[in-house]
Amino acid sequence: MRASAAIGIVVISLSVISVCGCTTQTGPAPSASSSPSHGYATVEVAARPTEISQQIGPPVPKIGDKFVAYNCTAKFENATVRLTGADYWLLRDTQNNVYTPVNATFSTNIIGYPSLSIQPNDTVSGTIVYKVPQNATLKSLTYDDLVSNFPIEL
Repeated sequence: MRASAAIGIVVISLSVISVCGCTTQTGPAPSASSSPSHGYATVEVAARPTEISQQIGPPVPKIGDKFVAYNCTAKFENATVRLTGADYWLLRDTQNNVYTPVNATFSTNIIGYPSLSIQPNDTVSGTIVYKVPQNATLKSLTYDDLVSNFPIEL
């Protein structure tokens, strides 16, 4: 019974992911908002909005807030050994409010973006959940690991 429930969740997740748009930013980007390349690595980041239940808590969003989720991917081409994790992805709205991932990112029914030490040419991917006001207009999602800084316009 557990296997069939897991298969159902995977099928639903893949269906949701396949119909969502995708935004990609490849670094080093020529804009002033990206970090310099330091001459040794390229990081390619992508984020895709994904539907998520509002009942995945704890925590449960308080009245006036909602959960939003993004399937985030970072590909580290020729990167030096360094850390990556969900906390390196920051969500911003048009009022310049910054939102960090919530613990729901690591809920048992979500394949969250892992925290780990990457090796050259690794690709890391997973879902990141944020709690934002219901009326927030989301503007960008930024990957910043203190070596690479890449904003993705939403």
